[in-house]
Amino acid sequence: MKNIYSHIRKSAAALAHYMLFFTACMVAACSNEEMATVADNSLSFTRPAFILPAGGTVDVTLELNHPATRSLAVPFTVGGTAVEGEDFEMDATQFQFNAGDKTASVQLTSLGSFNNDRQVELLLNDNVEGYELGFIRKTVVPIQAQPVLAGSFNKAQYELKTEVEVALTLKSGSKSVTYANYEVPFEVAPTSTAVLGTHFEIVGGKQVLTMTKNTSSALATIRFLKKEEGKDQIVLRLADSPYFIQGSGNTTTTITISGPTRAAELVGTWTCQGLTNAQAIKEAAQLVSRLSDADVLPDNCPATDKITFTDNGDGTLSLDASALTGDLAKYLRNATYSIAEEKEEELWETNYNLPEKGSVVTMNASLVNYFFSATEISERSAQVGFRLLDKGKTLEMRIYQYQPKDFLPLSYQAKAADTYSGRDVMKRGFTLIYQFKK
Repeated sequence: MKNIYSHIRKSAAALAHYMLFFTACMVAACSNEEMATVADNSLSFTRPAFILPAGGTVDVTLELNHPATRSLAVPFTVGGTAVEGEDFEMDATQFQFNAGDKTASVQLTSLGSFNNDRQVELLLNDNVEGYELGFIRKTVVPIQAQPVLAGSFNKAQYELKTEVEVALTLKSGSKSVTYANYEVPFEVAPTSTAVLGTHFEIVGGKQVLTMTKNTSSALATIRFLKKEEGKDQIVLRLADSPYFIQGSGNTTTTITISGPTRAAELVGTWTCQGLTNAQAIKEAAQLVSRLSDADVLPDNCPATDKITFTDNGDGTLSLDASALTGDLAKYLRNATYSIAEEKEEELWETNYNLPEKGSVVTMNASLVNYFFSATEISERSAQVGFRLLDKGKTLEMRIYQYQPKDFLPLSYQAKAADTYSGRDVMKRGFTLIYQFKK
């Protein structure tokens, strides 16, 4: 009997132990299943904080435990001390995942806040179906404050024909500030004789010089409206601001209104002074092909070489090129010229990578030898650029529509294969610039 009771007690203990083990296993299994469910369907910011540089951008990133099996939009709430549209802007109002994505980002862009206490707070909403919020449900994005910057106009003098782009350099201490988002307020000084809205206007309407992530200077474009004797001077200066001060360079800039170039201003006989940008062409050749490609250039311009423009009375000019004996005779022909447009263009001879700008008159020439050669001929129409310099005493001719046969063969091949060259293959770096004196 004793043995029977002992056996029963042992069996009961064993059963109790088994039941306890079974229950523990079930609990563990349930916990593991719940944890697996959370782990397989959770989302979280990758970091509790992101830094938004002054005038820069930052990508705030959200991460799933595993790649999304479907398209998923995750909304969020925006808070903090920063003001959207004033201190920053966002490129989206929710995180968007496509099937297969594990991360998604929203980009924040600084609008140049000058305050030290501005930050953005992003808080995940908890109503994303099938997903639980992970460890980092909120992230903070402090915006670095913009420093007080010193501004100097790049040039003391500009000339306004149709439009002119005014540039300002910004510095923080001794370091130049470039490719950021800033608006620098300026004003028309009382010493100006021209009247805003009558003789000129500011493109865009705002009296600010704007720097973006694509520009190295702060820029404003001034547009011609009217030319009036004695009212042709525009003087610009920085407006009072707690964030921008005058630098050590040009504190003002003066823009002289000359108005659009008239065809009649080109009338007369002009004596060739030579090819003026041979060195720039050699440097461009070294960049796109090899320096030896520019060993031969059309720079033979005898002192007797002249061209003559006469007015046809209908807005067009006739070019007489019969007095040319040097290299220009290989390209120019007696022809009719008419103004197509006048606008600011990159002057690639000033800097191949970051050129200055200047007003160029584009004229349609009825006839040129496109091959620029004495032996190979392809006569056709072309566009030729002109600039009047030194108050009309110097005529600059800019030839860029040509296909050289006797010089720059490798450079032409390289430029023709370059998709960035566009229609005018030789314009960037290989415009042939000749100057003439009246």
